[in-house]
Amino acid sequence: MNGNATPASVSATVTSVSPTSISYTVGSMAAPRSRWNADRWRVGGSCSGELDTEGVTTTAGPYRLFIGDEIATRHNDRRLLTDRGVTVKNRAVWTIDTISADGAVTVTGKAGTVTLPGEYVTEHVDLAYARTGMGGQGRTVTGGLFYSDGATDLRNLYVPLTRGTETNEAFFATTGEETALDVFIRSMSTDWIDQPAHTRRDELNNTTPHRSGLLDTSHLRQLVERHFEIANTLEHAATDLRRAGLDRATAHTGLAAAEQRIIRQTATLEHAIDVIARYDRPLHRRNHAHDIATAQHSARALPYNIADASVEVTTLKRKIANTLDVERDATAVLAQRPQLESEVRTIDDQLTNDLRARTRIASLEQPDTITDTLGSRPYPGEAARTWDRTAGLLAQHQTAFGIARGAGPQPRWDLDNAYSHSHRQLTDAIAIVRRTPTRGIEIELPGIEL
Repeated sequence: MNGNATPASVSATVTSVSPTSISYTVGSMAAPRSRWNADRWRVGGSCSGELDTEGVTTTAGPYRLFIGDEIATRHNDRRLLTDRGVTVKNRAVWTIDTISADGAVTVTGKAGTVTLPGEYVTEHVDLAYARTGMGGQGRTVTGGLFYSDGATDLRNLYVPLTRGTETNEAFFATTGEETALDVFIRSMSTDWIDQPAHTRRDELNNTTPHRSGLLDTSHLRQLVERHFEIANTLEHAATDLRRAGLDRATAHTGLAAAEQRIIRQTATLEHAIDVIARYDRPLHRRNHAHDIATAQHSARALPYNIADASVEVTTLKRKIANTLDVERDATAVLAQRPQLESEVRTIDDQLTNDLRARTRIASLEQPDTITDTLGSRPYPGEAARTWDRTAGLLAQHQTAFGIARGAGPQPRWDLDNAYSHSHRQLTDAIAIVRRTPTRGIEIELPGIEL
């Protein structure tokens, strides 16, 4: 991809591919076509050596034609028939086989072979190495060159940049600080679609419910909320599945410890009751007073401790059962991951197309609803591209959630829904725009003082 390109610089770059190339420009086609066609015999590649520059020649408009040249007829003539009985048609492509002294040429093309009179050649023949994008549809070449003297749209990029089987190069004329990449990106995000007059009238009068290529408010919000719902559901299911296993392992450990405590404390309680029964009676109390006191204390406390441990056992068993339920539910959700992710991809495509359209509109029109938050669009460059991306996000966020200005109310810190997610994403993007320098670094050069 090149900027500040001229037809001369383009033709000079072709050194290893056939000069059979594609050319397209949104402005005049004459200048680049004339220079590329005129310089064709200087270009290396498969064509070099195939033109008979020493033999008989003729002229077609500003061009001198040689045997071996590839030409295009520019006028339908039913009187001229090929050897297959097909008439000569506009935009048909031919290769010159012979040139007569009177200027007539015999040519061969897909429709067969035909002799074109000298008068027809002079008035209605053009060289066919460079063409408009429309004229190149359906053509396959080794290398394609695309020249544009300004921004175009996605459809007019696709045809020229998909003709070459080995290489496709693009050259864009630029102005000011604009780069070829800026022009290319603007062309990629532009969609010139013919609209009925009444549709255009309604747009100019602001009477249409929404603009072409944009999702309406209700549908857009449904898509944004559904996208968040699916992503949030899958994320929580994966987290629940992971935590359920950890929580169940911890519960099993606690359960085993609680059951062991019950066993030990029950044995201790039974021993205390036995001590009391054996020594807490006349003639034995004096000699076993300490043992009796200890046993009485254990007899009073241990039943409560055993009851607490029993409650803990019940709680942990319930927790284990709950983790199994959580794990089962999470597994069921994750089993639907392929279908849910497929739905997310479909939603992503719709949201991306809507975002691309809103980005283009914001970039070209810079409405107050955008500039009030982001400021004016910077000069073409990285800052402008950052501004465009954020402007598209802002426009989509405002439309989805019915916000007239800015990013809308600050969501609560503990709120987790489609609005809070979109708001955080947009706030981060706005912060980047405000940190991005809008101009290049200025270097002060020493001057001469008089």
